[in-house]
Amino acid sequence: MASPPATNCSAVLLVVLVAAGTANAAIFTITNQCSYTVWPAATPVGGGVQLNPGDTWTIDVPAGTSSGRVWGRTGCSFNGAGTGGCATGDCAGALSCSLSGQKPLTLAEFTLAGSAGGSQQLDFYDVSVIDGFNVGLSFSCSSGETLTCRDSCCPDNTKLRHCNANSNYQLMASPATFSAILVVVLVATLAAGGANAATFTITNRCSFTVWPAATPVGGGRQLSPGDTWTINVPAGTSSGRVWGRTGCSFDGSGRGSCATGDCGGALSCTLSGQPPLTLAEFTIGGSQDFYDLSVIDGFNVGMSFSCSSGVTLTCRDSSCPDAYHFPNDRKTNACGGNSNYQVVFCP
Repeated sequence: MASPPATNCSAVLLVVLVAAGTANAAIFTITNQCSYTVWPAATPVGGGVQLNPGDTWTIDVPAGTSSGRVWGRTGCSFNGAGTGGCATGDCAGALSCSLSGQKPLTLAEFTLAGSAGGSQQLDFYDVSVIDGFNVGLSFSCSSGETLTCRDSCCPDNTKLRHCNANSNYQLMASPATFSAILVVVLVATLAAGGANAATFTITNRCSFTVWPAATPVGGGRQLSPGDTWTINVPAGTSSGRVWGRTGCSFDGSGRGSCATGDCGGALSCTLSGQPPLTLAEFTIGGSQDFYDLSVIDGFNVGMSFSCSSGVTLTCRDSSCPDAYHFPNDRKTNACGGNSNYQVVFCP
């Protein structure tokens, strides 16, 4: 099935959170109001199903669930065992997702308050096109407002909202803790004939082994303390990510797993890492490039990231004032095109 257009989509996948009878769960009612089939996915609870036009899928999500995500997949084909692939939003070829979806995808994100009597009595939710737009989506809460993305311009993008506990809600994850810092150095270089690539020099100054990963260019490898990894990233690369993985074990074919930042059990990553993970994010443009650090998906290893014509961003722990904690923090920094970019771990 051909994928629908990624912009100017008038159809909307409707996601509604309905309060359950106790403080132990919220009911997500997911309805496909598009004119074509959508395969919604939900993590960490739900997995995924096929929804024909007009169909509805209901999920019970426990109180205290954090970093929840719902998104629509398009152009999918699965066999009887539930393996296959999607044109957009694919989660490693599975019908029932346990991994995050691949870009582009429109995201509904949420964090639910804990059980009755807990310290957190608000839940949070948002709609995001940070990872691109693939299908229209609206997200509403019974005691809050409706957020709607009908196209890639989406004025409701990353507008964090809250609802009372026992309503319907969304937000992001809690950071972890690590004392050591992984350092990434991003150095802009001129390829033969022009500004065609940037060189990322990734150095492990931690006292333990780190398995850095990079997408969409680079993949991943093992770095012992003091080792360096260099990646050439083409100009025009957008939504780039570098993160450190810890506690990994891989066999000779590059298959295994990591305690944090795992990307579908692969040494060389093509999928996004699983939370918690500290992220260096970047877009290599023409006259101007952009970079940031993010702990929206949690914190797992210290990292600093800098540009020769900009500021140095450093995260040594989960409190990290230089990083995005929520999508609307606006912690993105700019450098001129052909600058030297440095992300330093363990400064």
